[in-house]
Amino acid sequence: MTKRSLVWSAAWAPLWILVLHPWWQRQKRKSLWVVGGHRGRDYADNAGALHAEASRQGRDAFFIARRDLEGQLQTKGVKTLRQGSFAARRAISRAETLIYSHGEDDLDPAMILLRGRTSARVYLGHSLSLMKGGGVTDPILRKASWARKALLTWLMTDCDHFLYSSEAERENFALCYPQHRSKLIEGGGAHLDFWFQGASLPVKKRIFWFPTFRDTKAGNALLRQQIRKVLDNSRLKEWLLEHDYELVLGTHINTKKSDHPVKIARPFRLAEGANWVDEIRQSALLISDYSGVVFDFLALERPQLLFAFDLLDYQKTRHLLVDYPSIDFALQPTSVDELVACIVEERYLEPSLQKKIQKARAHYLPAREGSFARASVEAIAQALETPR
Repeated sequence: MTKRSLVWSAAWAPLWILVLHPWWQRQKRKSLWVVGGHRGRDYADNAGALHAEASRQGRDAFFIARRDLEGQLQTKGVKTLRQGSFAARRAISRAETLIYSHGEDDLDPAMILLRGRTSARVYLGHSLSLMKGGGVTDPILRKASWARKALLTWLMTDCDHFLYSSEAERENFALCYPQHRSKLIEGGGAHLDFWFQGASLPVKKRIFWFPTFRDTKAGNALLRQQIRKVLDNSRLKEWLLEHDYELVLGTHINTKKSDHPVKIARPFRLAEGANWVDEIRQSALLISDYSGVVFDFLALERPQLLFAFDLLDYQKTRHLLVDYPSIDFALQPTSVDELVACIVEERYLEPSLQKKIQKARAHYLPAREGSFARASVEAIAQALETPR
């Protein structure tokens, strides 16, 4: 949200919470589903997939979006409401259910003040909760003073139903949010349809590098340094040109534009727009580190490289749900020289790795007949029929 819209939204939030919400709640509408994700900045992952499926089934589903995303989605025929607007807040108050991928502020910054006074809230997770953990496992929470710990605990993700896709994900949710164990219901992973469908797409001569966002200035500075070293590596550049490959760099939604590489030219390219996930699906090789896309990519049964050059520092601010060094379905170079060697010497094509990829896919990705998104919609609909 812009500063102006944020100020306006905050200014009339008390009126909404104290006066309008109780009134609008009496006008609750069956099949009005309000969905949000990435704090209104992106229509993707579980939230986007679930909204699309709920709409396809004929439900009156609206997606909460910020101004710039709202315009993009409306041109595609997606039913949206602008975050913080009169219409969005009325829909939140009247909805049969409220659904989000990260937290209540996906829908509205003030929604936390309505806890216990809304329709059933459903937490999806933005993709698969298999790599990074939140909730009580957050290292920052564990180190906080009692006052800050109390505040962070209050701000922690809250909901009435947690959707999980597999036994591994259920165990992770129970670890991160033990206070919500009784709220766990099967039917998560709505976005997985997108990835499994990608297995039938033609594979291009493309290497996609998707480094995740770091939570500290020093961490992001080190990441920029590694990116520059890769882009300047003559051995890699020669190999890419000789084999007619391109290396595409994807940036996390939290990465500032000022942190993007300024100079980048063939055979390197910066992924732009909303279709960069499509580019990953058609890539021959994925390079990542702590992103959940590592597990999504298993659906394609293609090779990966895990370039976690700052593992120990990263774990100071984020809890990893896996024993990272024990991940065996991808090589783990820790320096630019090792990364380049893995690519140009094609070590990632070792036959033994393919068998490990298939084994990991069977372990982490649930086997399900039919659509994951449809199963998510059905799971929510069933949960709404059960008294809270």
